[in-house]
Amino acid sequence: MKKLFFTSFFSAALILGIFGNISAAAFDYEKLFYFREGPLARKSFFSHASSIDIFAPQSYMVNKNGHLLGSVKLDLLAFAKKNKIKVMPLLTNGSFNATTSRDFLDSIARQEILINNLILEAKDFGYIGWQIDFEQMDLSYREKFSKFIEMTYAMFQKNNLKLSVAVIAQVSENPADYPKNLWQRIIGVYDYKRLAENSDFISLMSYDDPNSSGPVVGYEWLKK
Repeated sequence: MKKLFFTSFFSAALILGIFGNISAAAFDYEKLFYFREGPLARKSFFSHASSIDIFAPQSYMVNKNGHLLGSVKLDLLAFAKKNKIKVMPLLTNGSFNATTSRDFLDSIARQEILINNLILEAKDFGYIGWQIDFEQMDLSYREKFSKFIEMTYAMFQKNNLKLSVAVIAQVSENPADYPKNLWQRIIGVYDYKRLAENSDFISLMSYDDPNSSGPVVGYEWLKK
């Protein structure tokens, strides 16, 4: 069964409430902890090991040539290993750069370089796999992004690695349902069906409600 992760500023109890009277036991889920380097993030990670199944640090990026940049600090890896927490780093397209993803996705050779380096890095440091978190991509790259994920998943399966994909929230596939041309600019590039078929789980970024004037995500948006 495919796992689905919601990433938002809502509690798990609230998310479960959206689906009606369903007990937590009905879900096949693991608790994933997103991490960006900083003193508060470190304090939280080191203080709640028993509540974390997967440690997901945002610490790697790919450049336009397909080269892998970044690392996870050794003390974090040692703590995860000691507490039997699985490690699945995030990989971003530069600093969520549209030009980086465009140049990278236009080249199969560059994608192959990256995939091979991801496999080597995972084996060197004991990662269970990777989460691909590419953002700010134009709709015209929907097919190329899906094919990149397909190729990555196939290679990961051969090497006993897991793949997840972070996707920006969609309420429909009707471009008119999104203001400010958001479907074309950043949302429509994610083909949920294709990506789900070629990954171990999808991480749904349920924040960034385009119509919210208050919290980063409104309750009605989260339900949608």
